[in-house]
Amino acid sequence: MDLPAWIPTDLPEALASRVDPLAEALARGEGPITLEGSDPHDRLALAVAISTTLGWPTIHARLAGCRSSADGLLLIGQAAGVPVPGSAVAVGAHLRLHPKTLIILDDADIPGCRALIAQLNGMVSGLGWVCCAERAMIGGITEALPESPLPNLDDLPERAGALALLPAGLPGDAPISEALLHPVRPGRQALRWDAALMLRRSTEPTRVAERLLPLFEHILTLAVGASLQSEVIVEDLLAIRWLGEVLADPDDAARATAAAGRLLTIWGQLGAARTVLEGGLRRNTRATPSARATLRWAEADALLASGAWASATARYEDAAALLRSARDVELLAMMTRRWADALAARGLIEEASQGYREAQALYRQRGNTIGVAATIRGTADLAVSAGELMSAQTLYDQAAAIAAPAVEVANRRIGQASLAMARGAHGRAAAMLLKAEDGDLDLPSLKANLSRRHADLALCQGEHRQAREHTAAAIRSYARAGERCAIGHCTRLLGDIAAAEGRLSVASTHYQRAIALQVEVGDLVGLRRTLTHAEALESSVATSERTERLRGFLKTLKVDSR
Repeated sequence: MDLPAWIPTDLPEALASRVDPLAEALARGEGPITLEGSDPHDRLALAVAISTTLGWPTIHARLAGCRSSADGLLLIGQAAGVPVPGSAVAVGAHLRLHPKTLIILDDADIPGCRALIAQLNGMVSGLGWVCCAERAMIGGITEALPESPLPNLDDLPERAGALALLPAGLPGDAPISEALLHPVRPGRQALRWDAALMLRRSTEPTRVAERLLPLFEHILTLAVGASLQSEVIVEDLLAIRWLGEVLADPDDAARATAAAGRLLTIWGQLGAARTVLEGGLRRNTRATPSARATLRWAEADALLASGAWASATARYEDAAALLRSARDVELLAMMTRRWADALAARGLIEEASQGYREAQALYRQRGNTIGVAATIRGTADLAVSAGELMSAQTLYDQAAAIAAPAVEVANRRIGQASLAMARGAHGRAAAMLLKAEDGDLDLPSLKANLSRRHADLALCQGEHRQAREHTAAAIRSYARAGERCAIGHCTRLLGDIAAAEGRLSVASTHYQRAIALQVEVGDLVGLRRTLTHAEALESSVATSERTERLRGFLKTLKVDSR
């Protein structure tokens, strides 16, 4: 875990003598250390020098804009490269891979910083902490640095007011003195903390939010069913959550809040997602039915991700009723199709098939041929899952006859590769996967589906190492896309690969992990299939008692095995 190249390393000579004593304190297990001072460049440069001397893997996370330890966890997870950055379990598991890790928390003067440190220390031993802050708030060792006078704040561009209200920073740049800025990743700007505090007193939030709305429109499309783009980061979530709270137009506010709730769901903070969405519903009672429906729909998906099937279905029905009352056929079609996708991911073939039929009828009503193509392709994917290969071929041919964007074409080709594998035509499957990669589309869900099908094909061909690598890549991408059911399926696939190699103990471990994931998300069909695989494995290596226990549990699951 290397520090980003943009972090300043030019340590002032006057601070050089402080490095060794602070690094030695961390090596002895002391801390956390707070570097207290107003100059963010000096604080960071000293923190980097301590890291270099200590020689530990290091993570840097800037906490400006965080409201809680949960926000801070998201930023630490993102900095560490954890695919589900808001999951404490995932972040803790990643950190345990590196017995000695230094975490630099920049702009650490936030509520919940002490709790965040305590949470991760309770999960992972051997962490070291260096906190850079205006004022020490967390105890431990405090190292006061020379104060840096705040430069003149006159004649700043209008963007400076927006940066003051959004301390996590914004994409783009403006002519602002470097002395007023905090070092952040390329392509973004952020004000130093003291400058932001001064400027926000004279900045009107609603006007700023209205000016910023176009900057985040591409993310707000998540509220109406768009797929997550790879470049979206946690700082964007903090920004659109704020937009949802201060925008004057209730429809815009609802869209921003729905998108923020979806990002929290995708990134593993399901409780926080529901809290944000419930707040949006309370604030935006004057929004149109369509806008309120986006909040209910996002809430349904958050509940579904947590395995609360009945509650999720009720919220979905609420959203559908709102859209019908508004006669918003286009959004109702999109929501119905996406809900069918979610049901298909859980192996609920009859329910998903009904959803695709309803969505297709709505798309035809609107003359939306692209939507029609997507629903036909989804129905074809279901036919492959159900073993109805002739029907699947006919449906893929129908979808292929309709002009569609590159993403939909790629999804169809991935489905056609699955059909070819089901027929034993491995060469055709490989050719279809190669064609699906033509568009070079940067969507986590598309990358995940491609990797998963490559893994299936490699396993069919006995190429176990390649199958493992493709499956691991699929899990990372599915995690990034928030597709938790698919992660369980891929974990089962890792068990299948290990079993095919004769590594039966490893296979059993993967099956156990898959079972835990599928119980968590309420994927009963996937769970039954995993238990069937585990039963077959246990029958070959275990006592009859263990096998009978598994068979008994299988009988309690009132779903068909597919």
